[in-house]
Amino acid sequence: MRMGILGKWSLMILASTVIGGWAADPSQTDRGQTGPAPGAIGPKLVVSEQNWEFGDVPNVGKVSHTFRLSNAGDTALTIANVQGSCGCTSTRIQNKEMKPGDTTEVTVAFNSAAYPTGGAFIKTVSVYLVEVGAPAKTFSISATVDTGDYGYVSLAPKFLEVSPEDNGRDTWKSMRITNRSALTQHLQVLETAGLAKAVKLSRTQLAPGEEARIRVRISPGKTDALASSFTLALVSQEGERRFSVPIVPLTKTKPQVGTTPQRNTSSH
Repeated sequence: MRMGILGKWSLMILASTVIGGWAADPSQTDRGQTGPAPGAIGPKLVVSEQNWEFGDVPNVGKVSHTFRLSNAGDTALTIANVQGSCGCTSTRIQNKEMKPGDTTEVTVAFNSAAYPTGGAFIKTVSVYLVEVGAPAKTFSISATVDTGDYGYVSLAPKFLEVSPEDNGRDTWKSMRITNRSALTQHLQVLETAGLAKAVKLSRTQLAPGEEARIRVRISPGKTDALASSFTLALVSQEGERRFSVPIVPLTKTKPQVGTTPQRNTSSH
């Protein structure tokens, strides 16, 4: 039977539609390939704060702060590396794998002893992801390293020490703070880090020349803390000024077996 011209054109249009629809079907052309669904976010790393200010820090040891990271995306992510901008900044991350909605912590320690002449510093921390194309997340810490008195306030001592005998038990360390400014200052505890677990103040308001006692509870159960410190703030009509106090671990050298410890004969 001979097919008319109209019938031939109908078959050609039908064949073109079928073939074109088959080629446009991703399940047929992209088998084995995966990609983000329309409107997908992918991994998205969010940091709790862009900068942490330690304020004034004596040039004797390390202070630290913990940043919180969260995955606000809709796919899992893996952290490849966390890197500080210089050798004076060290980091420690809690977990590297994060599902959507998960959070983790990054502790950042700043070694003020690396700057014996003092100065003001801003150090950056970059978090790199394994996922291809995912941007790095960058945040920072800032501090002013002091070699003498702060001027507006004095601390005695300017840092605290933890001896090996304190290991394994809670201990309280004390220091005094004196308001050297001409304004009334309101004292606040902003943060404790590492072995510092609590800070108690004998008073929170200091008139010019007045002093307060600061007591710090230290729990040296984990001697592998990246750094231990606490941060306080003095608030007055001129604004807020911060300062951080390092808690420095002391090392005790034990005499070797068969040797006699030397006696200190220096005069006092």
